[in-house]
Amino acid sequence: TRATVFALPRAAFVSPTGEDRVQRLLVEHIAQLPEGGMQLLRFAELDQRARADEHAPVVAGLALLCVAVWVAELLLGPSLSYAGFFSRTLVMAGEWWRVVTANLMHGGAVHLATNALVLVGIGSLVERPLGSARTFFVVAVSALAGMGIGLVVGYEQAVGASGIAAGLVGAALHLELRFPDRLPVSWRISRRWL
Repeated sequence: TRATVFALPRAAFVSPTGEDRVQRLLVEHIAQLPEGGMQLLRFAELDQRARADEHAPVVAGLALLCVAVWVAELLLGPSLSYAGFFSRTLVMAGEWWRVVTANLMHGGAVHLATNALVLVGIGSLVERPLGSARTFFVVAVSALAGMGIGLVVGYEQAVGASGIAAGLVGAALHLELRFPDRLPVSWRISRRWL
């Protein structure tokens, strides 16, 4: 556990039934701790969450939408790109939709693949404990903030879901640092990695 070290016999790790024995020994040791019963209940809750077949429709849908837009760009040519990419000049001239549509467009296959992997990988981690509505809020704020900052600092052109990806990484880090109990053990991310 985080606060306690238990010494277990070597034999528990080498026998064919060792896994069950190790688990039983750990449960017995933890149950003897002052807060052991509460900790075991928490472990059971985390195990149940890890086994739950939960989907992440917001981030999966967003990744698929980005792929669909990229395929449409390939099929329709530059006219679609010109209609949706972020341009500071055009946004300032009143074409505000570009702050949203530019998040769905990408500069190439590698750019799209990188963003889609982060959206699905980190986004799933965020969407499971937060739920779809809150994740949609994080995605929307991140999308607007990413392109909005581009507007403020003077980027003339931009495309991609990198702002959304960064927002999801920030949400995962927030969950890891502030609400680690919402993340089942199998979903936990090393703080050092983040």
